[in-house]
Amino acid sequence: MPQGDYIELHRKRHGYRHDHFERKRKKEAREVHKRSQIAQKALGIKGKMFAKKRYAEKAQMKKTLSMHEESSARRKVDDEVHEGAVPAYLLDRETTTRAKVLSNTIKQKRKEKAGKWEVPLPKAYSPTPPRTMSDKPTSRSISQESSILSFSGRMALVSLDSNHLYRATAYDEDSGKTEFGWN
Repeated sequence: MPQGDYIELHRKRHGYRHDHFERKRKKEAREVHKRSQIAQKALGIKGKMFAKKRYAEKAQMKKTLSMHEESSARRKVDDEVHEGAVPAYLLDRETTTRAKVLSNTIKQKRKEKAGKWEVPLPKAYSPTPPRTMSDKPTSRSISQESSILSFSGRMALVSLDSNHLYRATAYDEDSGKTEFGWN
């Protein structure tokens, strides 16, 4: 058990104070007055930052309230029967419209746009020789280079053919021939 959980452990064993929830409720009620005092007294950049934060909170609150009202609102299009009207069982569910339908279609279109993506094919480059990496060759790099060349004088290259598929090739440095590994 973590060492810092002694408060939770005490509450689990003995419970809260008898007036804990009442005090908590009153403290939250006083918090509104405290915040308004801070908003009035804050000067300069602190005041601007605080006002911006409060404005964002209020806008978010309005959005959530309007969303709750929309979700419960269900209205009919028309109660009057017009000439050539089609019975309700032949219609789609669009006769009773929900206010959320518009926002749902917008969200769906955004998801579809986000789903469209392409993977660009990178250009194929031949590997650089080991000598170009350092100006002055050391005995170790020379021995490594000679071991690469002793492997039948072949180096593996990657090329891009006309169908944009990767193809492994073997390049023979002695004869200057290129052999394709697979098609």
